[in-house]
Amino acid sequence: MPTLGKPAEQSASVIKNVYSSGVGESMDAVANAVLMVKKNLGDLSETDLTNLTQQVITLEELYGIDMNETLRGVNSLM
Repeated sequence: MPTLGKPAEQSASVIKNVYSSGVGESMDAVANAVLMVKKNLGDLSETDLTNLTQQVITLEELYGIDMNETLRGVNSLM
């Protein structure tokens, strides 16, 4: 079985952890959120990526806040 490489393995682990925690309506939605966080904020540790993904999904689901706009704002502040 071929290896996915470190970034792909990290993403797969984060997607699994976030979805398993009950956040996100589907694995696809969580995967898209993980990719969006990585795209907007760059390299993050697995823990930071997991936490940020959970937070942006929660903001989007509970308050209807656009995830992409939120991440761009966070990136600007950083």
